[in-house]
Amino acid sequence: MSDFQDNKSSGKAFFEEITEWQQTFDAIPDIIIVIDNHHKIVMANRSLTLKLGIDSEALLGKPCYEIIHNLDKAPGYCPCIQSDSTETEQIAEAYEKHLDCHYTFTATPLFNSSGDRIGTVDVIRDISVRKLTQEALLDSENIFRAITESATDAIVSIDKEDNIVLWNQTAEKMFGYTAEEAVGNKVTILMPEKYRAAHKKGISRYVSTGKSKVVGKNHEVTARRKDGKEFPVELSLSSWERKDDIFFTAIIRDITRRRKLEQKLLEASLTDELTGLLNRRGFITLSEKQMQVSKRYKRRFSILFLDLNEMKQINDNFGHKKGDQALTDLADLLKKSFRSSDIIARIGGDEFTVLINEPDTDIDKTITNNFMNSLQTFNDQSDRPYQLSISMGISHFDPSNPQSIDDLLAEADKLMYEHKSHKLDELSPEPDGKDNRKSERVNTGNDYVAELIVSDSSMIRNISSNGICVVTPYMLKKDNIYSVKIHSDNAKVFSLSAVVVWSASMRKGMVNSADRYETGLMFIDLDKERKSVLNQFIKNLSLDPSTPILEL
Repeated sequence: MSDFQDNKSSGKAFFEEITEWQQTFDAIPDIIIVIDNHHKIVMANRSLTLKLGIDSEALLGKPCYEIIHNLDKAPGYCPCIQSDSTETEQIAEAYEKHLDCHYTFTATPLFNSSGDRIGTVDVIRDISVRKLTQEALLDSENIFRAITESATDAIVSIDKEDNIVLWNQTAEKMFGYTAEEAVGNKVTILMPEKYRAAHKKGISRYVSTGKSKVVGKNHEVTARRKDGKEFPVELSLSSWERKDDIFFTAIIRDITRRRKLEQKLLEASLTDELTGLLNRRGFITLSEKQMQVSKRYKRRFSILFLDLNEMKQINDNFGHKKGDQALTDLADLLKKSFRSSDIIARIGGDEFTVLINEPDTDIDKTITNNFMNSLQTFNDQSDRPYQLSISMGISHFDPSNPQSIDDLLAEADKLMYEHKSHKLDELSPEPDGKDNRKSERVNTGNDYVAELIVSDSSMIRNISSNGICVVTPYMLKKDNIYSVKIHSDNAKVFSLSAVVVWSASMRKGMVNSADRYETGLMFIDLDKERKSVLNQFIKNLSLDPSTPILEL
């Protein structure tokens, strides 16, 4: 007040100038104070008195920093201090603990008609609500950003022009683009070329009509990395608006591992774990599809049903590990013998089947010659302690009179068991005229003599490198291992072991006839030396059909 006391005329002029403002000031909701050059209040509007609960007369002459800031001097952020030195309007924002509010302070220098500065008008606006809103928005943005950056899924936002506007850290790792590379770029860089046109069409349709086939739904699509590699993703797309602009946000999950797991589970459900072939379910699934194709195009196919003989004997004599090996040996032989277009499966413990697409007209003979030769070659060259022996049956699909896959399997299975019950599948056909001949020494091609001895008064019907058929007055037991010997003229004895594969009575309903049994035995534990001697012996039997052999 000292300025006004020292210069009454100046003070009077000052009051005259501000008096006309009083009513206007009192109606303004912002706090307005007028201070002199010493920061003392010379005028305050009604908003300040209401805020403090003090009469306006009690405020006059008080330093503004005591009233507003509750301090003994002006704080550093006070715009009045800055306005004093610059004589320009200054603005500051601060939280006043004394008043428990956020304010913006606008200090405007006040000049008289002579241009002399006579004080400052300080407008103080309560921005607490706005500040809380801003802080809440900032908190929300920070939470959103924290969630976005910590998300295990890629989060990508684009505008309606296809420009990327949001790109989180997972998106960087997933696609290989940094945020600097991605933001502002077209989102089509994340898509294979073949999908880009459809994407642009979909965005355009949504912007113009608000309709979309993908927004609000989950989709599995193919994405593209920076290096050009494509990979499967699950995508969830949403849209949102801001200031009349449309944006799209995609949450993208890399499902490569899930797809691989699904494929493994599918393969596990369709594949035999031991052999790697299809299992029964896999065979039926693919065969049903093949049958539909065959019906449509009037094509034939055949189903071969095979059974690996004497699995129990192999397991019992050599252990289950060797039994598994026998199964995989046969599976490998089937894969090598048939075409990739054929469907090969292990459908039971020792049962296999092959769907042969568009077979030869004489498929039965072809299989007998080709596959059985391959089986014979394997046995000749193998050092396994067992010999692979199979029984088989074959059925044929006729598109003019179609049967189901189950019926075809049942028919082939029945024929296989008929084959198994009558003969060893590997036994070589007997040379004509050699039935029921006495066994005696036989001259072989490499100048040694061999004699085949079984037991008692057994009669040898036929022999191959894998087995022998004998007629005995008693039934041979399947649980026994029988000894077969070959004697050479140099007195070297080659002992062979054999197990019973099948046995059948030869009476066939004849009354009062003596019991006689025909039995097929399979050689086991053949090493290369024994195989060589046996094969040479059999070869010479075939070369000289006049040689009397095969009955004791």
